[in-house]
Amino acid sequence: MNKTLALVSVIFAVIGAALLVGAAIAGLDARAFLEQAETTTAEVVALDEHRDSDGDVLYRPVFRFTTSAGQVITFRSSTSSAPPAYQMGERIKVGYLAAAPERARDLSWSSLWLLTLILGVLGVVCSAIGGGSFAVRRARAALRARLTRDGRRIETQFQNVQVNAQFAVNGVNPWRIVTQWKNPASGDLHLFQSEDLWFDPSAHIPYRPLIVYLDPENPKKYYMDVSFLPKVVQ
Repeated sequence: MNKTLALVSVIFAVIGAALLVGAAIAGLDARAFLEQAETTTAEVVALDEHRDSDGDVLYRPVFRFTTSAGQVITFRSSTSSAPPAYQMGERIKVGYLAAAPERARDLSWSSLWLLTLILGVLGVVCSAIGGGSFAVRRARAALRARLTRDGRRIETQFQNVQVNAQFAVNGVNPWRIVTQWKNPASGDLHLFQSEDLWFDPSAHIPYRPLIVYLDPENPKKYYMDVSFLPKVVQ
């Protein structure tokens, strides 16, 4: 399961990177278009109706304009909405390239930048999921190494095995081993939980204290040694 989580993190990171590249390409394309385009006024001559995946009716405006060379061009907007963003006969500013006037665009913000925004937001979210998961695993590994090397080694008593209902992968919840330890200096009782385990460890708990490595400066930071558990063959 740990390998599955690592693979999912990589997939999200790759998808996020691809979406961010797409956002950059879309943004640069819009910027280049604005730098090269001639502008004029176009009239809304039709509102094409179509249905989205949910069956809702959307309206895509159709524009007509005349280029500086006298050519009459009709084109459809790249975006649609409900209710219509424009009314029949409404006049708006459009841009076009002299070499390809049929690829004109209305100069509204959504027509120019909406795709860039959507790809960018999705890219950031996917990258954050993938990169964040990787960073958390690296941080946990570094903490385990530090505590195993420098932490206070204590012997704790097994309490029970609990299901971590707050987390699931493909509908499967991990297990955690719970132990306790009474601080002889203060008399305080401390409870510890193992890292998430992707099989029920109940049958493999040894009849001896379980070792926990404790940060002497911050008891909330600890690592339970579960190396006694059998390795899962995947």
